[in-house]
Amino acid sequence: MQNGSSNAKLLIRNAQLKHAGSYTCTAKTQVDNTTASAHLVVRGPPGAPGGVRIVHKSDRSVTLQWSCGADNHSPISKYTIQYRDQFSKDVWKNATTSPADVEGNAETAIVVDLFPWTEYEFRVMATNTLGTGQPSRPSHKEKTLESVPVVAPSDVGGGGGASRELTITWT
Repeated sequence: MQNGSSNAKLLIRNAQLKHAGSYTCTAKTQVDNTTASAHLVVRGPPGAPGGVRIVHKSDRSVTLQWSCGADNHSPISKYTIQYRDQFSKDVWKNATTSPADVEGNAETAIVVDLFPWTEYEFRVMATNTLGTGQPSRPSHKEKTLESVPVVAPSDVGGGGGASRELTITWT
């Protein structure tokens, strides 16, 4: 009873995913009792994708595969793929993918514009209308394949040095 009325409410402030479930209220008197139940669905950003792995690699791209995480009662609309390489250490950067937008029903993507013979690791994040979820665990570190240089050296010069020695410089 609330203020002498037979109407009552259950209010869950700052509802979290863990609050989802069935709720039952029982009203008892000395004569009888009655119950009412409701099922609460809490929607939220998606859970982290799982099992991110590299299934194919070349000198400038990799194909990633993962399994989707919990959608938390709101469909996944897109995935974002991030990488870090041996030079950036702790900084995750958004990867360029083909196609550019990785749809919410995808479980693979091709990451492009990578550098040859460079060690990378990748992670995936899912997004729905309620936000972006936690990132997946990183993939294993793997190097892209080696490749020939794409630019010839410039500013080639030289001279000096000791007898029978020549110092050559280039950019």
